[in-house]
Amino acid sequence: MIAVVHTFGSNIRFNPHVHALIPEIKTRGKEVREMGYFDYEYLKKIWQYKLINYMISKKPEKKSEYLKMFKDYPNGFYINAKSRMKSARGAARYIGRYLARPAIAEYKILSYDGENVTFWYKSHETNERVQETVTAHVFIGRLLMHIAPKYFKMVRSYGVYAGGISVKVKKCFRLLKYIKSGLEAIQYTLKINWKKETRKMNYRELMISNFSKDPMKCLKCGELMELWQIWHRKYGYIYDMGTY
Repeated sequence: MIAVVHTFGSNIRFNPHVHALIPEIKTRGKEVREMGYFDYEYLKKIWQYKLINYMISKKPEKKSEYLKMFKDYPNGFYINAKSRMKSARGAARYIGRYLARPAIAEYKILSYDGENVTFWYKSHETNERVQETVTAHVFIGRLLMHIAPKYFKMVRSYGVYAGGISVKVKKCFRLLKYIKSGLEAIQYTLKINWKKETRKMNYRELMISNFSKDPMKCLKCGELMELWQIWHRKYGYIYDMGTY
C-alpha cells in the first residue's frame, strides 16, 4: 500500500484523512480482476476502534466522551474505499496532485481589502459553490496548519513497497542470478552480499543524542508537547486546533 496524508478539505479547514493506493492482481492485459480484498463495513468499525483508542491515549480525561462515539456511530466511522483505478499512470497522477498542490488554489481567492480575504470552494454536501469571508489572520492561520513539520513524511509505503523491504526484495532477485545449486551456495551468497540497512536519525533523535535534551518535552511538566494554539498579543488567537 502507498498512503498519502491530506490535512485539508475544500474549505481549507482542518480535515485530516489518508489517501491509500492498494494494488490488485492483473489478469489479461490491462483488465483488473475483482479481488474483493476488504469487508468495507468491517473496515469502518476497525477505523473507528483504532481512532477512538488513539484519542483516549492522548486525552484520557475525555475517555467517556470518546467512548460515547461507539454508540453514536454504531456502523463505524466513514471511509471511502470502494473506488478503483484501472490505470497506474492515472493513479500516480491522482496521488501526485495532493502532494504538489497547496491548501487552496490562487484562483479561488476572490479579493483582499487589507483586512479580510474572500474565497470560494465547492461544497461536497451540496455540490454547489460556497463563498466565505474571513480576516487575513484567520486565513493565514488556516494555511499554516497544513504546513507539515520539517522531515515529516507525507508519503508512506507498506508491504513490498516499503523502502527497506523493497531493497531486500531487489537484492533477493539479484542474488538468485548467482546461485548455482544447493543450500550451501544459497547460504554463502546471502552471507557475503547482505548488508544491514541503517536509518538516519530525525531532528529529535539527533538533539537527544548530541545534547541529551528532548526538544519535544515540556520544561515544566516533562510531557511531550504538540501544537494546539498560536496566540498573538495584538491579534489574539490566529490558530486554534479546537476551532479549525
